[in-house]
Amino acid sequence: MIGFDTLRAMESLRDSGFEESQARAVVDTFKDAVAGSVATKADLQEVKAELQAEIQEVRAEIQEVRTGLQAEIQEVRAEIQEVRTGLEASIAGLRSEVEASIAGLRSEVEASIAGLRGEVETSIARLEARTQRFMFGMALGIVGLNVTLTFGLLKFFF
Repeated sequence: MIGFDTLRAMESLRDSGFEESQARAVVDTFKDAVAGSVATKADLQEVKAELQAEIQEVRAEIQEVRTGLQAEIQEVRAEIQEVRTGLEASIAGLRSEVEASIAGLRSEVEASIAGLRGEVETSIARLEARTQRFMFGMALGIVGLNVTLTFGLLKFFF
């Protein structure tokens, strides 16, 4: 209860012109009104007990929610692991397919290169043969020209 000095309140009212019976009536009325609206220690203890009970209920609810969330988290983790396992298997399959495709392409490219190498070597051999015939023909032509010139000069001088 709040401290209320009834004697001082009565003296203050008497000093302001109230008679003693009027001052007592006003102070008693005020005291009764305030006493009904002021919480007592017992009231506070009761409210405290109610609040503690509600806090316990809320804590229990929080624990239930936490337990439920933990179960859901475990389920989600299990689902994620299943998806991860499936993806890893798919990736491994795709990797094998890609590696097989690369090996096939490598074989095709190597075969094409070998074929082109053969064609180039054949072309080089033909060019070498033509070049040799040309050079031989040129050499014969030069020899023939020299012989002709030599005989011509011999005829001219002799």
